Amino acid sequence: MVLAVLLALAVGPQAASAPSPVLVSFRQTGGFVGVERSVVVRKSGAVTAENVRVSTLSRARVTALRNALEAARWRTLKSRYAKVHVADGFLYAITYGGRTIRIDQGATLPPRLARPFVLLQRIAGLRS
Repeated sequence: MVLAVLLALAVGPQAASAPSPVLVSFRQTGGFVGVERSVVVRKSGAVTAENVRVSTLSRARVTALRNALEAARWRTLKSRYAKVHVADGFLYAITYGGRTIRIDQGATLPPRLARPFVLLQRIAGLRS
């Protein structure tokens, strides 16, 4: 009994402070100055940029993002959306459900991918 109580006390605080699972990650690299930005959105709505918590999305925004990702039918998308090379262009990577989709700046996206891409750009502060 005493062992069980001590074990519960030892495990309890760690479980309470564990971060929410990742919903999606978004990364932008490249450009003229070699930009490297990364944003992680957790299922709780917590947003971290460069491993620092920067904001929390409203429940409605998390739901909209999750719905857009699900509607994209992620597993059926191509793994890369390329454009003829653009000097100093940006490259984007979105990881959701264990699968990463890479997007070149200016690539033509199917509407079902364009929606979560735009939402993630807004969350990352790259678009208003």
